[in-house]
Amino acid sequence: MNTKLIKKIPVEHVIQIKTIDLLSYLKQYEPNSIIKNKSHYDSITHNGLTIYKNRWAWKSHHLNGKTAIQYLVFVEEMEYIDALYLLYQCYSKELNNGKKIHQ
Repeated sequence: MNTKLIKKIPVEHVIQIKTIDLLSYLKQYEPNSIIKNKSHYDSITHNGLTIYKNRWAWKSHHLNGKTAIQYLVFVEEMEYIDALYLLYQCYSKELNNGKKIHQ
């Protein structure tokens, strides 16, 4: 990823992007990658990854977190800048219209 792209993301948008929870992101942009299981969701693509409303845990890898960016970096093994830019691209319309994206 060209690090010059990161300069195109306003700081206030970076702050909001870092608060996007994983479940909101997956429901909106990767709905076929999760399945509802009682009070939580299970990942179809990552065996043992469980997603609750505010948290996710991948017990077999001893990883857990709250946000979509943490998931993209630690589970999907994306570079931080790439993950940030992906989320910016997904949510740019809402961000540029001044809408809150955090749920």
